[in-house]
Amino acid sequence: MATMLATAEANLTVYGSKEATALLRKLSPLSSNRQELKAGLITRFFVSLSFHEAYLPLCRIIQDPQYHGLGDHPIQVFFVAFRHNGTEVNKQLLSHLLLLFSQTLHKVDYYGKDLSDEVTFCNAQYESTTSSMYLRSIIGIFREHGLLFNMGSFNFVGMSFLYYVSI
Repeated sequence: MATMLATAEANLTVYGSKEATALLRKLSPLSSNRQELKAGLITRFFVSLSFHEAYLPLCRIIQDPQYHGLGDHPIQVFFVAFRHNGTEVNKQLLSHLLLLFSQTLHKVDYYGKDLSDEVTFCNAQYESTTSSMYLRSIIGIFREHGLLFNMGSFNFVGMSFLYYVSI
């Protein structure tokens, strides 16, 4: 199989012409906007974890042991630790990490600004549908990396992704 793949990748006109082959090889099932959103979202997730010293080890980048000897495949320790491991402890820890992430998930224009004023804090928040989309997207990214969780996997008794400020 590896030989067949190498042969197909080496053939510059496998799709009829060099131009067509080059264009088709650049295609992705995701639009470039969606790819940028996913990259930004996962970066924001790990930045939110990096504010807490206890979770810094999960943010480290290592070589993916799943691809041992098959080239350079960097991955965060977080994905390796949680991959194919849906224990109750992992669910609770991931629930906690998602809660931390949701607390830092606000509009990019407000990063670095003082949010102690209630009006500024409220203006910095995404609408609930946008927050929900981001959380579903991050769970989808986790699934792509082998984390066997979905929103139904969690028991949020006493926890909530939404928090409110009374004005």
